[in-house]
Amino acid sequence: LSPINSLQATRAHSRGSRHAFPEPPRAAVHAVQSTVDPSPTPVAASAEPGDNHGQASGEDLYRSLYTELYKHGYHAKTNSSHCGGLVSRLLSKYHFETVLDVGCSNGYSVELLTNGGKKAQGVDVSEVAVSVAQSLGRNVQYGSATNIPHPANSFDAVMSTDCFEHLIGDDVYKATDEVIRVSRRIVGMRIAVRAEYHRKPEWKPTMAKYGQRNLHASVLGKNDWQHLFVERARTAGYPAAKVVDKLPDEPSYATFIMDLTPDAS
Repeated sequence: LSPINSLQATRAHSRGSRHAFPEPPRAAVHAVQSTVDPSPTPVAASAEPGDNHGQASGEDLYRSLYTELYKHGYHAKTNSSHCGGLVSRLLSKYHFETVLDVGCSNGYSVELLTNGGKKAQGVDVSEVAVSVAQSLGRNVQYGSATNIPHPANSFDAVMSTDCFEHLIGDDVYKATDEVIRVSRRIVGMRIAVRAEYHRKPEWKPTMAKYGQRNLHASVLGKNDWQHLFVERARTAGYPAAKVVDKLPDEPSYATFIMDLTPDAS
């Protein structure tokens, strides 16, 4: 697997939080070595991080592709999301005050978290999704998973659902590092481990226009996603980082919660 050449690994002390989060040491980023764990169902087209299969990647591509897909009915339901299980688990088991959802679509998760008493924000790369979310009064702004528009250690918790499988090549590493960078402690993820199967015919011209054969561009096994996040966290200066929770088994998803500093009080 290819390394990311640069990462801001210095962490600031948490301020104004009910937890004290220790400042971890600096660490150089290195390549994550992982043996791919096959997904539970056959995958028609898959890619490991670092393997672009000739596809373009980057924030400009995602913004153009998903802004246009939303115009064709992608994630059209504004009160329906894959986020419910992860949001419920975070609210019921973990202490945090501030939370960011990366790739939040229309921002339904932000509404759920806000109703749960949290200071919640979301970012999404689709300008249409952001506009819809804001029209519904949800605290969502434009932002890419590969370049989150917040300083380091901005949130007690950072989550993302049904986003990372859409990233191409080394963008998986960049986004993983970004989620870790802006979180003070908790990282909650829900990632599909199979090729998409709800593709609508009206999406195909847009996908072809941007050279995308599969919207799920990076398909790894459950264990591999968990390993990837833990290793990136450890090389970013969190040597004790570990997966502390997994949601009930879903054959098509890796859903887990990582604690960056599990030994902190």
